[in-house]
Amino acid sequence: MRKQLLAVVCAATFVAGCNWSGQSSLVDPHPILPPSGTSMDVLGQFGDASPARFETEAYSGLQQNSFCEVGADVDPVVGPEGDLMVFSSTRHSATSDIYVKKIAGRTVTRLTDDAANEVQPALSPDGNFIAYASDRSGNWDLFVMTADGRKPFQVTSGLSHEVHPSWSPDGAYLCYSEHNVRSGQWEIWIVEVANPANRKFVAHGLFPAWCPSPSVNRIAYQLARQRGTHLFSIWTIDLIDGEARFPTEVVPATAATAAVAPAWSPDGTQLVYATVSLVTDPKQQGQQPRRVERGDDIWITTLDGLTRVRLTTDHTNDWCPTWSPDGRIYFASNRGGYDNIWSLEPLDTKLIQATRVPATRVGAAKKPEPAAAATPKPAAEAEVKPNGAAM
Repeated sequence: MRKQLLAVVCAATFVAGCNWSGQSSLVDPHPILPPSGTSMDVLGQFGDASPARFETEAYSGLQQNSFCEVGADVDPVVGPEGDLMVFSSTRHSATSDIYVKKIAGRTVTRLTDDAANEVQPALSPDGNFIAYASDRSGNWDLFVMTADGRKPFQVTSGLSHEVHPSWSPDGAYLCYSEHNVRSGQWEIWIVEVANPANRKFVAHGLFPAWCPSPSVNRIAYQLARQRGTHLFSIWTIDLIDGEARFPTEVVPATAATAAVAPAWSPDGTQLVYATVSLVTDPKQQGQQPRRVERGDDIWITTLDGLTRVRLTTDHTNDWCPTWSPDGRIYFASNRGGYDNIWSLEPLDTKLIQATRVPATRVGAAKKPEPAAAATPKPAAEAEVKPNGAAM
């Protein structure tokens, strides 16, 4: 059972970042099912004709940042100085562990090493602590350790599965996904790290990501429709006076592609996410999607949803994206034949007016460039207003 659950969690990081996702079905009235031996899919929708920029290059400087040839490197997160990368990997054993490496180097340091699985690392804003999910207790719980792998302590406990931690801007709280065994739904909760008894339900959803901007208390997440296709879209919600307010769908589910696993830009004004296409079996009747373990492409969207830029367009699988402090986007990909971590630098999307063009025409695949030392640069200052400010 533990290995089956790991396949669910690690396969897409969609238990990451990218990252972990629940099932979305075209026929089941409930979009999320309890974890089981059956792999969960990450299907949502995003139409063929979507707001995007004119056909042009979408990024520069594609680089390979990990070099695993056995197992898989996934769940990347970059430190606040832009020089270190933390990730989960099965490169040395059948179970996942947490690793750290310099962006510009090839050597890796193993931070966890036991019979359990450790996945979905999340670095605290000051870079001193790593939160992660582990099944060492028999089910998925959240743990926190120092950035050098010492002094791990358990933050959540119980019979429910808790996964995908994300830090608040002040480093005092974690938001995460918890599976409600009674309702069969995935929920978003907040817990105080220093006082785990202090926790609070926020909303239904998966893969929560806390906005890094201190000017707004906002969480992005993926949520499946309760009707129609039951496929995932990207939402945000504001926390005002301790209450969840203004749930806003940023990337809607529409036709045959999911939008999953959101992550914030350093200034909190944009989101990067993965899409997963709906694939049907012509031998079966009805629109029954296949199970998927990886995403298809990486996209960027502004919070108003008017500008969506497709960064990757080739035939490889790209998933679990994260934005680094220096402006680069890191993601897991099977380009090159192995599951490794790659990065690219998105071109400026603010100067390009959105228009409706076929999604397949946006972006440009480029040959990878050799890994180079990161040059951190401060995030641009921006005031982010609550969703309800204009109401």
